[in-house]
Amino acid sequence: MRDDEIFRAGAGEDFQRHPSTSAPYVNHPTLRTTVGRPTRVLYGRPSNFGAQIEDRWGLQRWSERNVLLGTTLLPTEVQAAIQRLNLDDATDRKLGDGWVVDAKGEAGAFLKSARGSMLHAATTLDHSEADPLLALMAYGEEQLGVPGYVTDAVLDAWGRLLKRHELHVLAVEQTVIDDRWRLAGTLDRVVQLGRDLFFGAHILPAGTVLVLDIKTGRLTIDRGHPAFWHAYSVQVASYSHSVPYRIEGLVEEREEWPWPVDQRHGLIAHLDLANALDEGVATAQLVHVDLVEGHRAGNLCRQARDWQSSRAVFAMHNADPVATNIREQPF
Repeated sequence: MRDDEIFRAGAGEDFQRHPSTSAPYVNHPTLRTTVGRPTRVLYGRPSNFGAQIEDRWGLQRWSERNVLLGTTLLPTEVQAAIQRLNLDDATDRKLGDGWVVDAKGEAGAFLKSARGSMLHAATTLDHSEADPLLALMAYGEEQLGVPGYVTDAVLDAWGRLLKRHELHVLAVEQTVIDDRWRLAGTLDRVVQLGRDLFFGAHILPAGTVLVLDIKTGRLTIDRGHPAFWHAYSVQVASYSHSVPYRIEGLVEEREEWPWPVDQRHGLIAHLDLANALDEGVATAQLVHVDLVEGHRAGNLCRQARDWQSSRAVFAMHNADPVATNIREQPF
């Protein structure tokens, strides 16, 4: 493969997804239907798989605060309707779930995610694709509150990061499937190191091919290490042992990488959008991901999910339950 050639499997189409959870449907690796077609199965997403063993207390509090604030910003007629909800009624619960999403939206809970998605999309373009890039930057400025010059500065930092560390991009936004943990998603990049990289005790030699994931959220450093990022190691580990999944119309099939992807090391490129917006300085830096730990945690997540779906934990007694008819009692 030439240095300027990007690996692409299929036309970049997305998975068929579950209508309510957005989880991806894929072809089973071995099972077939009676007419010989692959059996369709529901897989999870690498992006939230690590949440299975992650401490979600802080995130849950953050979510509740957004609902609290957002409810006060909903139209008065909706606020009045919320007070009349019967949470024991299935229809009312569904209405309530929709208003929870609306409240979070009003509070801005989804803004950072939308900004991150916009910036991810921008990194796949370059200035030779001026019209799509300018349109995306205009959308970011008008709809998401990210000035075009901020997006341009972050993209400049991203390009300089790749150049400084001699990261040669081999695959971009590649649809992949992980049959080990039954996950499917889209990885950001596969890169090859043009020179050695040093992260403390970790030495990544030139020539190594590994997964690079882009993160744009705020990075909190605790005693020299990223805090609240543990689940990302599971996501990157899943991508590292995944294979390309080609989707072209009704044709879906697994393919192979043309090079071995490292199973011990991964990278996160942190593009600090918040700092660019708040401080006027766009920064980009690399964070090493220990995939030995990521695989260990991912195996625990898989075991936890399998245990949750187990039907062997409890058993019902064969006899009918003992019952007392309250209406027939003298009290």
